[in-house]
Amino acid sequence: RLMDGGTARAVADHWRSNSGFRELATRYIGEFEALIARVIPEREGRSLALALLSSDAGKLYVALSQASGRLQAG
Repeated sequence: RLMDGGTARAVADHWRSNSGFRELATRYIGEFEALIARVIPEREGRSLALALLSSDAGKLYVALSQASGRLQAG
């Protein structure tokens, strides 16, 4: 599990209440998605995309995307 329920709620609350955080997080989400989109078509791109999503940067992407409502928590 990426985050416990309390941490996920805290991040979601911060997302809703802090516009500066929301702006930076939205930019991070967009840049991470652009990176994934760039590597997927390459040879071994799916493996690289999976490695990126499994990394700390990928875990942050998932956490922020869930806080934003862009991804549903599993």
